[in-house]
Amino acid sequence: VYQSEFVFWASVAYTLLYMTVLDNGALMTSYLEWSKVDTFSFGVGRGVGAIFGLAGTFVFPVLVARLGNSLGAAGLVSLWLFFASLVPASALMLFEPRTLAADYALIASMAISRMWLWAFDLVVTELCQTYVSEKNRGVFGSVQTASYQLFYTVIQVAGVVSPDPANFSVLVQVSILVVLLAAVIYTVWYLRVYQPRFDSAEAAYSSVSTS
Repeated sequence: VYQSEFVFWASVAYTLLYMTVLDNGALMTSYLEWSKVDTFSFGVGRGVGAIFGLAGTFVFPVLVARLGNSLGAAGLVSLWLFFASLVPASALMLFEPRTLAADYALIASMAISRMWLWAFDLVVTELCQTYVSEKNRGVFGSVQTASYQLFYTVIQVAGVVSPDPANFSVLVQVSILVVLLAAVIYTVWYLRVYQPRFDSAEAAYSSVSTS
């Protein structure tokens, strides 16, 4: 049922985003405390991230409207912007790990990226509500939830296997690569599955209108 649905690959891209340390979870908190980043700073970062996340709920409808009421296109743009907003912190963690600049860039990037992440979350939710058949929504939603919980568990296990905070940069790079993979999967789905479906529908409508 899960694989047979039109939005399957969009859902896969979404679930992959849970395989990350670029959030406000235990691994990130432990690393920032180990790096001697003061609790006020990453507390403010979390608060700002919540504000940006809320902003994503306002960005979502504007994005859809600006892109010709295309949910698929809105997801494409929001996911790539989410990836782009994390790249600066990832680059600093790669080339200047364990520096104050990299740590604060990490906090800032995570906060700003929440807007695009939440916008993409809303896109996927809307896609599932619109295109998953009503009789399959329960199963589809359950498998999707199980999938992102699995990916979340994988990155947590990676943190247990590599517990040294000095190696946290490796987990950051894995996380950004997973986001890139999700963006590529979604892009391929959009170009090969979503767009052709609506192009053919528009062509059929045009032929009917002109006849």
